Amino acid sequence: MPVIRLVRTPSDFKTPASLVVVDEQGNPDSHPGWDSLVDWQSRRDRESADSPEKTLDRLDLDDPSQAKRQSQFMNQYFFEEPDADMHRRVGEVAEQHAYLKDPSDFMQVITEFGTKYTDFFFGDFDQFGSPTYSLSDWRNEWLNIGTWAKRVQDQKQQEILMRAFAEPTGWNLLIEKFRQHTDGFMVPQGGPSGNKDPNESAIRVTSWVGWCWALIVRDLFQEVTYRQCDNQSSDSNPNGCNNEVPDLLPSGNKSTNYCSTSCRSANL
Repeated sequence: MPVIRLVRTPSDFKTPASLVVVDEQGNPDSHPGWDSLVDWQSRRDRESADSPEKTLDRLDLDDPSQAKRQSQFMNQYFFEEPDADMHRRVGEVAEQHAYLKDPSDFMQVITEFGTKYTDFFFGDFDQFGSPTYSLSDWRNEWLNIGTWAKRVQDQKQQEILMRAFAEPTGWNLLIEKFRQHTDGFMVPQGGPSGNKDPNESAIRVTSWVGWCWALIVRDLFQEVTYRQCDNQSSDSNPNGCNNEVPDLLPSGNKSTNYCSTSCRSANL
């Protein structure tokens, strides 16, 4: 099957300052529960400014005057290879917090995620206003992602799921999430070498939730499998990682035994 690459819009995925859990009125919640909303201090600071400046000039794919930018955008592949198994990792984390009454531990997980990546649902804080996702929304989204990441690895399910994508009226949660959080399949203006390849397609994502659902769809259509990074954490290697490595990277390149250059260097 032709290669499916994952691409992103330039300048997305900004790092926030710190997590703020708020109530429905947007006030800091001193007794947070699973229904409390997730916000970030950097976004609150921008919203309170007199003249907040937009830091992201979004690409309008329907504007013919932006054809050059479209071409440049389609050549910008998302190469954060250590994040190629994010859909599998967030599912495992959510399962650990699925039945806890106190969200405190999960709040710490979200804080660590946001510090490293930014908000899971939004790729740009300036583009959106008040937060709309609660702690339970984060947990449930991660649970769904983890469930479907496992499901597409089941050979008995693969044909059924692919048939649903091919049918105009086909529906399942994977199709719904894929359409909701990505711009779907597109034909790139050129591959990594700059040459156009009509047999190559791409999935455009603008947020980490879209990244995860796009990885699941890619796993399904490309029959991607995973193995542990060779720098796996163990008693003899406590500083190793717990990432998995796909046999085909999101960039379309063939994988190696390591999830990143840092793991490769650490294992020399």
